Amino acid sequence: MGFTDSNHLSNDKIATTFTLNTNNTSAQPKEGLTPYQGRKRCFGEYKCSKCKRKWMSGNSWANSGQQCIKCHVMVYPHKQRPLDKPDGLDVSDQSKEHPQHLCEKCTSLGYYCRQVH
Repeated sequence: MGFTDSNHLSNDKIATTFTLNTNNTSAQPKEGLTPYQGRKRCFGEYKCSKCKRKWMSGNSWANSGQQCIKCHVMVYPHKQRPLDKPDGLDVSDQSKEHPQHLCEKCTSLGYYCRQVH
């Protein structure tokens, strides 16, 4: 269905990772733009197709992207996983400001996306 769900055991914790299948080149509706299709905020990994810039965000949502800060192209995460199941480098820096003007979820809500419960 456009993503694979890989479960693996690491340090006695189960981590779930969703990876987007980018082989489907047909036009996609709004649904299914991201590997994760749940309702909660999650951790996402992004890579801009234009400038190849990579970043990670603890403010990733299903079917919502983030604009590349360098070239302003909308980028959807290629990998997402639950916030409560960290997998190494995905510990977000809570002191770092979230660029709301680049976040599709924030702009669609009209307010900071982390205020969603």
